[in-house]
Amino acid sequence: MKTSNLVDYESFGDGMPIVFLHGMALSKESNIFFFEPFLQFSNWQRIYLDLPGMGHSAPIDKANSDTVLDTLVKSIKEIIGNQKFVLYGHSYGGYMAQALAEIFSNQIIGLFLTAPVVTAHKSKRLLAKHQNIFIEPVKVDKNADYYNDFLSMNSRINQENWENIKN
Repeated sequence: MKTSNLVDYESFGDGMPIVFLHGMALSKESNIFFFEPFLQFSNWQRIYLDLPGMGHSAPIDKANSDTVLDTLVKSIKEIIGNQKFVLYGHSYGGYMAQALAEIFSNQIIGLFLTAPVVTAHKSKRLLAKHQNIFIEPVKVDKNADYYNDFLSMNSRINQENWENIKN
């Protein structure tokens, strides 16, 4: 489904809504694959959004955190209305979730963040050095142009993880 401002989302189940926001360069599928196996029989409505310009959501003009936030506010208002809800954010989605928690402070009953961006200004961030753990050699045949990106974004390097990314 898409909102009027072309933010793509999927909704599962009934009950109190949880809105899920993924990290940068991911899509709603990353949250669906992780959370649905243990939430599918719950009493929660799960709403998985694709951030603007990612997944199946349309890009926005002059994309920056302010315009992404504005687009998310409009989309959540359209999907949720005045209902109370829980908000989940991962990485950049966690950064957005912190701002959304302030904006929707009268509606949000819980906030769950994993690896959230707290300070977005790159020069003020303290990040651990990225390390690859090579579990096994990887046969890189199809989509070889993406292998360096795969290495830069993943820690556990094996054939299965490469297959999941390249397809």
